[in-house]
Amino acid sequence: MFELLGTNYARDELRAYVYWPNTNRHVPLEQRTRDMYKPIGGSDGPSFALIDDDFARDGRRVYNRGQPIVGADPASFRRLDPEWAVDRACVYCGSAAVDGADPTTLEPLGHGYARDRERAYAHGQAIAAAAHFAVLAPSAYAIDGERAYYHGEPCAADHQSLAVIRGSYARDRDRVYAYGEPIAGAEPQSFELLDENFGRDARAVYFIRDRIATADRASFRLIPPARQYFGNMIWQAEDDARYYGIVVPNLVERLK
Repeated sequence: MFELLGTNYARDELRAYVYWPNTNRHVPLEQRTRDMYKPIGGSDGPSFALIDDDFARDGRRVYNRGQPIVGADPASFRRLDPEWAVDRACVYCGSAAVDGADPTTLEPLGHGYARDRERAYAHGQAIAAAAHFAVLAPSAYAIDGERAYYHGEPCAADHQSLAVIRGSYARDRDRVYAYGEPIAGAEPQSFELLDENFGRDARAVYFIRDRIATADRASFRLIPPARQYFGNMIWQAEDDARYYGIVVPNLVERLK
C-alpha cells in the first residue's frame, strides 16, 4: 500500500515520504508516481498523519516539509497561523523554537507578528514589550509605546500619528512611507495611493518611493487593464504626454 496524503506527503506500511520531484513542472496528484517521493528517515508509516499540507506528525516527531522539528511534541503540537505554532512546552516560528515565548498565551497578530503576556515578536524574534504593542492591520506596520515597525524592523515613522493608507503604504503627521521607508518630498495631507506602484500628492507623482520628474500630476491616471498591452509592453499609467510601465524594478516611459 502506498497512500498519498495531501499534496506533499505519502506513507506505506513502514514509513512516510515527502514529495520530492526531479522536475520544476507541476505534476497533478493523479499523475504522480512513487519515485517522486523521498523517504523520511526515522518516520513511522502507520501513525503518520497530516496536520496540513506542509506539517505532519507521527507517534514520535513533527515534520515540516519532511524535516523533523527538533523537540516538538507530536501529541500537543498545533498550528496557530501560517507562521506560528505551539506545543505544550514551546512556541515555534516555522520550524524554529522561539526562546522564552509562552505557548499558553501566544497570540498571532498577522504579518509574522505575535505576542504573549510579556513580549511581542516578529518572525520569531522578540522586538518589544507586549503591553503597548499593536499591529496596524491589515498591514505589516506595527507600533509600541516608543517606536514604529515595518515587518518587525524599526522604521522612522512617528508611532503616535502613524496610520496605514493601504497595503505597504502609510503616513504620519510629517511623511509618507512605502514599504517602511519615507517617500522623499511626499506631502502626507494630500497623498493618494493609486495602486501598489503609483501615488500622487498635490505637487507630484511617485513611483513607489521615487518622484517621477516628467509626470504631469493633473493628467496622470491609471490605464484600465483591458488596454494596457501595446507596443510589446504593458503600460500601467499615462498622462497627456507619456505612457508609464514597469520592467522590474525600474520605471519605463514612452512619449505619446
